[in-house]
Amino acid sequence: MEKQEKKLDIKKWLTLNRFCNIIGVIIAILLLIALIMVIIQFCDLCNDVCNIMHSRSALLKLFVVLFSVITLLVTVLQLSKMADAEQIKAIVALRDLFNQEGNLQVYNRILNKESFNLKEPSDDNKETNKEDNDKLCDLALVNNYIGTLELAYIMVEKNLITEYEFLNLFGYRLEDLSQNKDIIKYVMVNKKYHQILLTALSNLSKKI
Repeated sequence: MEKQEKKLDIKKWLTLNRFCNIIGVIIAILLLIALIMVIIQFCDLCNDVCNIMHSRSALLKLFVVLFSVITLLVTVLQLSKMADAEQIKAIVALRDLFNQEGNLQVYNRILNKESFNLKEPSDDNKETNKEDNDKLCDLALVNNYIGTLELAYIMVEKNLITEYEFLNLFGYRLEDLSQNKDIIKYVMVNKKYHQILLTALSNLSKKI
């Protein structure tokens, strides 16, 4: 149940980000229209400055347009705050994924420079022996850890967080992973499945 809630937080953030992008475009168009109306009303006000009654009418129209612009700006700020709040929630959920037992185990073994048995288990026998179980265990743990890193980098590619934020929050994990020969060898052998991770590692090497 806890894992599902964390995944839903990230999914909710992705959905909200797309919604905010659409609303942002609509608001930008409305602001442009409002700006044009302000300019038109200002021109009318200048042209009719000798006519007091008309000037009052123009001032009223100008006030209405300015009020609309301010309302739109406030709405933009509120949407921005909502997006920031959901972004923080998603990052916290992502950190919680890294703090799960399996991911912690992988990271601790990486820090301790331990080896990983990442060869595919043999299919010669129908019965899986203990050695194959250990292989499956390492494969599952490492693939889950890699998947979590890739999920974090997808946020960069979707412009949900900046690359600067990604490197500050998770860059050290990438750098530590790149020092583990077993994992890097496995990733290179199966690189068609790990293009996102390889892109993240490549960009990390350019920043260091």
